Amino acid sequence: MLVYEQRKIITGSISDLGTNYLLGQLSILFGLLMRDDPVNQRTILSALTGSDSRAILDSLVDQAREFVTFYTDLSSRMAVAVAAVRLFSPQHSVERMVRDGKGESIARNIVSFLESLRDSGSEFR
Repeated sequence: MLVYEQRKIITGSISDLGTNYLLGQLSILFGLLMRDDPVNQRTILSALTGSDSRAILDSLVDQAREFVTFYTDLSSRMAVAVAAVRLFSPQHSVERMVRDGKGESIARNIVSFLESLRDSGSEFR
């Protein structure tokens, strides 16, 4: 919650943070569902509101990037916390997740995919 509180100072609203966090997660999820699946790309992009596919993908890219920034910050903080906990408990289950960085890597790959889909200029509606 400390990460949220620090971001609240910047944005001024905790509800905006919750909304942004959820939108970021959904953007990553939509990217995962659309990757390598043109039918899902058309279905998802036509279901989302926006003036055109490019505008929708711009929003998805921005929201996914914001999520990656938040996730990276959170992972860094968790790594510090896990290192402190490890002093007292050598078998901590969160440590492996933070250490391997797979979540961050997957999220960054999805941002790249969404950017390439957006930049391809294809219209899906």
